[in-house]
Amino acid sequence: MIKVLILSQVPPPVHGSTVMTQTLVEVLSRKGIEHELVSRQFSKTVKQIGKIRLGKLTAAINLIRRMKKNLSRFQPDVVIFFATNRALSFLMDLLLLRFISRRSIPIVMYFHTAGYSELAARSPVWSWLVKKYLNYAVSFVVLADTLGDELHGLSPSRRIYRVPNTLSFDVLIEKKVPLVERSPRTIVFLSNLIPEKGAFDFLDLAESAHRKRLNLDFILAGSPGPHWYMGELNQRLESASGSIAYIGELGREQVSELLSKASALVFPSSYPYEAQPLVLIEALAFGTPIVAYSVGSVPQMLHSGGGKVVKSGDQSALFEVLIELTTDDVEWNRISNSAIENFRKNFSQEAFASSWIEILSSFDASAEL
Repeated sequence: MIKVLILSQVPPPVHGSTVMTQTLVEVLSRKGIEHELVSRQFSKTVKQIGKIRLGKLTAAINLIRRMKKNLSRFQPDVVIFFATNRALSFLMDLLLLRFISRRSIPIVMYFHTAGYSELAARSPVWSWLVKKYLNYAVSFVVLADTLGDELHGLSPSRRIYRVPNTLSFDVLIEKKVPLVERSPRTIVFLSNLIPEKGAFDFLDLAESAHRKRLNLDFILAGSPGPHWYMGELNQRLESASGSIAYIGELGREQVSELLSKASALVFPSSYPYEAQPLVLIEALAFGTPIVAYSVGSVPQMLHSGGGKVVKSGDQSALFEVLIELTTDDVEWNRISNSAIENFRKNFSQEAFASSWIEILSSFDASAEL
């Protein structure tokens, strides 16, 4: 039986790649595949991501030590390496990749974000580093075609697998809640509260709805971001008009409860490297229509139904689409039904598990997984 080593991190903090690490571990456990996780353990909160701290240097040294120990003791047949494009983490990854490659262990790189072309464009040195980084892998796993296209341009000889995200197995996919039971009509924002995720755009929508005298409740939820940003956000909330509330960070069951009964999820992110946000996938599973900016892979996610996208930063268009959804029951039901179909067709847990089993089977010629 194949032995799989995973280099990544499970929550905390809670964001796409840590949650999907947990989901991948669950898949391997359910399929009886021997595996071990070497956790990065660089950040415990969203606020710490991308920040330089002395503790991260200690964690980096400890990570190298643990990686070397696991490679010697566990002797994996393949390594699933969660890639990153943050400069400091990227440089640390290069060291880890070198250690792994010296043992001639195949590396499957798992990408949850784009941005490698921009990293390579910084200078000739960075271009060389990015190519070296990618060339350590024997194959790539991406969430969407847009990510695959970027990587193919940088490393055309590598095989690329497309494996869309899915929901963790502890998320119960419930029966769709009809619109008539989603009252009062609630508009939801669910994301980590960092500037590029668009919380202020959401507040602007709430105030526009108030000026139009629309009977809508706006709920803002998510893990707190940097102190300076939360200070500005709290000031804005205190002065905001209309029915809007910030309810803080939610647990797994609370997120599901809120999404299942919301009239719409607004995703006004301006982050250019958005891949497949898990909150969008969960909204699709519950049949909750999505209104979003056209960034990253979001348009591709919603191409098969479940929501509408507008030009990034176009608040007027975002508001118009939102009002159409909340005032036209026929249109709401059409998009809601297409959301569930989109989830079943493209983001199911079964498809995710089958894809990974197929990928790993290519590294185990002696047994069927």
